[in-house]
Amino acid sequence: MNDPFNPYPIPQHKSWWVIDSTKMQEFQDCPRQYMFKRLFGWAPIAENLHLVAGSAFHDGMEYLLVNGIRIESLKGAIDITLKTYYEKLTKIVNEERPIPSEFMIKLLESISLAGDESAVTPEGLYIASLKYYQTYYKSYKDKVNRPKSPGDLILVYIHYIITHAKDSETREVIHTEVYGTVPIDERRVMHFRIDAILKDELGLFVQEHKTLSQISNKWNNKWPTKIQIGTYLHALHMLFPHAEIKGLEINGMCLYMDEVLGGDKPHGKQVVVRVPISKSKELMAAWLWTVRHWYDLIEWNMEQFKDASPNDDILACFPMNGESCDKYFGCMFQPYCNLWSNPLKHALEPPPGFKIDWWSPADKEETAKTVVHLEKENK
Repeated sequence: MNDPFNPYPIPQHKSWWVIDSTKMQEFQDCPRQYMFKRLFGWAPIAENLHLVAGSAFHDGMEYLLVNGIRIESLKGAIDITLKTYYEKLTKIVNEERPIPSEFMIKLLESISLAGDESAVTPEGLYIASLKYYQTYYKSYKDKVNRPKSPGDLILVYIHYIITHAKDSETREVIHTEVYGTVPIDERRVMHFRIDAILKDELGLFVQEHKTLSQISNKWNNKWPTKIQIGTYLHALHMLFPHAEIKGLEINGMCLYMDEVLGGDKPHGKQVVVRVPISKSKELMAAWLWTVRHWYDLIEWNMEQFKDASPNDDILACFPMNGESCDKYFGCMFQPYCNLWSNPLKHALEPPPGFKIDWWSPADKEETAKTVVHLEKENK
């Protein structure tokens, strides 16, 4: 390129310079995948069902936190969940769906208590919901998305109310949906978005909502060393006095298939799992060193990227990590790593099935309830 203001071989995008835990963890997994997604901007055209369901679940959980974990809050949580789910899932399913209010009305009618939510017990509503799911929701194509369907998410909320109704008495909601930046040294920051900051008798803690498909020790044990967890705790320590901080809680809800009620898998089995995490001053110092190290590696590869050219035989930066190709459901970019020694020759035109989508953590600032830029507030 002959642009005197752009030292890179492809056009720059402002999102390149916005780093959060998700991007850093992607770089840890595979720098080449990071390049495809974050520098080329390639993303699948089809929406990711797991991300859609996770986003809808987060919205519903925030509603329950703010309005109280009780049956009276259920309709509002359902409304916002279905709204988020179907707005985001239009690329996967285009069938007509029941509107949220109709869903709740029919659900309550099914146990002859329409309009009187205060008279509904969580346990009774849960049983009625299972029957209702069979007779009404089951007729829609959503069943192919199970256990990440709206019906499963609604059962999650009812089960959550049964399990954690006392939270509204023992926990105070300080903030929900906190977006911000937190410094890691004199010139660099990490972007973050915290689901909730709560307080109980032991102190302040971050609550991070997660959905999972299977409970295991592996899932429970993976969180303490995640970049994301340290980032949230680092921000919490900069927001509040150290003596008031308890730590962080993974608020997990397991959704997996269960053959019950006639063997047609009419619902998933809901299990709540919470993983408490705390870090000593020394462990937080180790996290900080680790984050700076990986940030250094991202910057080093960006410097090497300046010298790269589509005419080179190979791309001598953002190396492939062959040990990550089969993680999760397999890397969507692996076929191109097998074909191209230098992907720069193809950078400006995404392959079939992909689009350009410049995702940036900074976009979250527009919808956050609280915004903090801690590098400015702590100068």
